[in-house]
Amino acid sequence: MLYRMSMAKDGFQAIDRTSLGSEGVLERQDLQRILRDQPDVIENGLFIVAEEFSNWAESGRSIDLLGIGEDRNLVVVELKRGDTGEHMELQAIRYAAMAANMTLDQIVDAHRQYLQERGVDEDAQERIQQFLDVGDGVTEPQVATERPRILLVSEGFSKELTTSVLWLNDAGLDIRCVRLRVYGHGEELLIDVDQVIPLPEAQDYLVKVRDRAEESQQQRRSSARWVAGFHEFEASIVDAPEEHQPTLGKLLKWARSLDERGLARLVTSIGRKSEGKSEWFGLSPQLPSEKSGFVWIWNNIYSGPSLGFYRSVFERCAPNAIPQLEDALGFKLGKGVSTEDTSDRILDLVTQAYKEANAAQVTEQRQ
Repeated sequence: MLYRMSMAKDGFQAIDRTSLGSEGVLERQDLQRILRDQPDVIENGLFIVAEEFSNWAESGRSIDLLGIGEDRNLVVVELKRGDTGEHMELQAIRYAAMAANMTLDQIVDAHRQYLQERGVDEDAQERIQQFLDVGDGVTEPQVATERPRILLVSEGFSKELTTSVLWLNDAGLDIRCVRLRVYGHGEELLIDVDQVIPLPEAQDYLVKVRDRAEESQQQRRSSARWVAGFHEFEASIVDAPEEHQPTLGKLLKWARSLDERGLARLVTSIGRKSEGKSEWFGLSPQLPSEKSGFVWIWNNIYSGPSLGFYRSVFERCAPNAIPQLEDALGFKLGKGVSTEDTSDRILDLVTQAYKEANAAQVTEQRQ
């Protein structure tokens, strides 16, 4: 309950709760417009990139507000009028997935269109660079887009929604619920804004817990045994399910062909053991000039064979291969992205990446 303290009457006067709907406040024309111009109300330091962003190839859906947080993370803001939030978390997750892995150029283009629609005569790239506190000539992405944060803003949230959000946050997403409580005071509306999930006092703690969990996972990965060559990986194929063996054999043959042509050197990693058996084997065709490669070949006892991609290596050593490979895969390359598609088309494109990287290395050595 909200009260007004009156010194003249020596007491408290209750201020009645109301709602945006009953006060004639519209969701898009009023609430969204005001928060667009004053985003600090829902998150300190939030920079608005676009409003009603809908630059999708095969969808007409739009993000209420797309922003960048002070943590340089892309932020999807979903707004709802009412006291339940309806199914806004599902919508926001869909939008975040669609916005994932946006490039800095795409973010700048979205902001440029946003400024043009609002009649703001400012340079979009300069505004974003100023917010990110970087200089001219930035070529590397400065915004974390692999897993956009989600900000849900509503007058209230149903039990079903909050249960879903808490579970999704435990699974590694970052979804925050900001509640707007509306009070009528004469001709004015008083809005009490507070973050209810996660509670502000618990947020830093949760981040630290998540960081420790990721560190623990990295330690488990780093405890893997590494050996040169492919023989341990080849031996692991025999223990794989029969239906996985042809694919693993094909991938091994392809990796060995890279090695035989001098395009890569093979290294096998062996995961921790469970019930006397290693949980996974990884075969890495590493570039001669690097301690990493474009892909990992995985033989996982739980999920079967797959190819894991390392975008940073592509960007550094074979950037020209990225567009065609993403087109063939049907999704953006990102950190830790993997696929079960081991078709000849995919392998041929990755082979071209190894050729491109080795040709560039030879040219550099000659110079």
